[in-house]
Amino acid sequence: MKGNTGVTVDRNSGSGRNAIIFFALAVVFRCLGIIQHAGDLLTNKYSLFSELVLPLTFCALMILCIVLFGKNHFWLSIIPLMIGILFFILRSFSLDNILARKAGEWSVAIHICVYLLVLMLYSCSVLRFPVLKWALIPIFILGSVYHVIFEDYPAIMNGGESLSFSSVMNELSILFIVLGLIFAAFAFQAVAAEKADKPAEKKEKAKKKGLFARLFSKKKKKPEQNTAGAETSEVKQEPVSVPETPAAPQPESLKQEESLEDKPVFDESFFDTPYTATLTLDPQPDPNEGSASAAQEE
Repeated sequence: MKGNTGVTVDRNSGSGRNAIIFFALAVVFRCLGIIQHAGDLLTNKYSLFSELVLPLTFCALMILCIVLFGKNHFWLSIIPLMIGILFFILRSFSLDNILARKAGEWSVAIHICVYLLVLMLYSCSVLRFPVLKWALIPIFILGSVYHVIFEDYPAIMNGGESLSFSSVMNELSILFIVLGLIFAAFAFQAVAAEKADKPAEKKEKAKKKGLFARLFSKKKKKPEQNTAGAETSEVKQEPVSVPETPAAPQPESLKQEESLEDKPVFDESFFDTPYTATLTLDPQPDPNEGSASAAQEE
């Protein structure tokens, strides 16, 4: 998930506004319902937590998720739904109606299974499968019908003896919570469909990018097309043949100089040939023999 989740909720749509209104009414009626026994709630921490803290926190967080995270990260609404599921599970222990009395101990187990099923379907719908909202909506509607028929209607038929201002406000608060969930489920929209229907949002995001992002963007500019529609043809240059001119005869002096330049100045093969030196000594004439030969001649 990059940015957006499986579904989005438009707070400006009819279903989104109705969901916000019903959750806000649930908060107001819940606060009115604790006025008569506010002192008892302050002394009993369990009743304060289960009858006041949980429902008010659930409704307030759902409103914030629709208003702030409706377009992005609406999967965060799973957190307040878990708080609401805990509120309804704790409330199921104190139910006293015809079905609860007939089911006996199984009444609480049945309620817990239904609430966990709602949590699973809601999570899958928000994260990946928006089509599951059509399974959530009938469950919410059946829950509201069950609440009216088996809890509110018998109390009214008894002449209102068991009804008080506090109990009526609390029952209306629960009814508004269920109605808020119904309209929130109707407001679910798939992310892909919303992106396709609103391409103008992409243009607005592109305009908001700074100058730095535009300068260093990796997008390549497309070559400009010729407005006149003429196709540009490449001019191929053919090589021009130049006639070769015969070389002028060179004088002999230049030829000799070139031949001398071609010859190496120093013959390296001189060091490769072995050199043998022979020393011959000429005999020097003996002076005595010269004098003796002169005497014989005389």
